[in-house]
Amino acid sequence: MATHPYAPANFMRSESGSNRLTVGADIRLKGEIEACDTLVVEGRIEAALESRLLHIAEHGAFSGSAVVDVAEISGSFDGNLTVRDRLIVRTTGKVGGIVQYRRLEVQDGGELSGDVRTLVEKKDAAPVRKPDPPANDRREEKTSVAQISGLREGKTLQ
Repeated sequence: MATHPYAPANFMRSESGSNRLTVGADIRLKGEIEACDTLVVEGRIEAALESRLLHIAEHGAFSGSAVVDVAEISGSFDGNLTVRDRLIVRTTGKVGGIVQYRRLEVQDGGELSGDVRTLVEKKDAAPVRKPDPPANDRREEKTSVAQISGLREGKTLQ
């Protein structure tokens, strides 16, 4: 039987070549965290983060903003959290703030509060289209104040 790549046993396993940061239990960190594939929080962090995996241990705390693929919360998160794939709130986990997720798992005892919503794929949305460039006619025309005033009155440029 195959295991899910984000199952707890696999979640904590570091992949070779991945950029992993563990913030220990007695460490407090403030700032912006960049180029980090996996962040493990056992201490306290106040930061902005974009990462692949976020794991907050039972006594760990994160406040700030995070955009991640997968978040496993056993401690506390407060702030703006966007989870592109799966948000897991463990029994001891507390998540509050503005939270967006694609898939959600909350264990008995886990808490999720604030502005909470699912991420929806915008498959049906039309792509934003830039206006077509003008034809090969490269003449520059100047518009007079009188012409602009006429446009305001519903007239067209000649």
